[in-house]
Amino acid sequence: MAKKVNSPNESSRRVQRNDDWRLQFLHSVIDAEVTQTVPRSLPKKGKMLLETEIAAKGGIFPWARAQPQYADLRKKKLDKRTGRHGGLPETKITRPSASAVKRPSTGIDAEIAGHLLVIDAAISEARKLLADVGIRQQRIEELLACRGTD
Repeated sequence: MAKKVNSPNESSRRVQRNDDWRLQFLHSVIDAEVTQTVPRSLPKKGKMLLETEIAAKGGIFPWARAQPQYADLRKKKLDKRTGRHGGLPETKITRPSASAVKRPSTGIDAEIAGHLLVIDAAISEARKLLADVGIRQQRIEELLACRGTD
């Protein structure tokens, strides 16, 4: 029986697959960082390799920041997130003007509609504030990282 020899295409596919799980894990770590949640556990493929790399960098987030794709991926995710939530760096809580609020003319329904409009405006402002907090928290992390390298 002849031994099968891997073609160059097969070995390049294997390398691509390696990059795929690594990139997917990087995406999940950046998502966790942007959303301020706990990153998912290490993938089964390459777990030992990642554990040694992460330990050498001092943690999951420093490992992610050391990856060449990190800056571009994080910027895209932040842009997408702030665009979705309408986040502006500086936000003010504003209440809709009385003329902007359309209320039905019937008693209880009008009161309910008024409360719903105020709640919707408050939720919109809260989203803007959360986006602002995320941006500011990232800046603090960047400053702390710079201070640690000085």
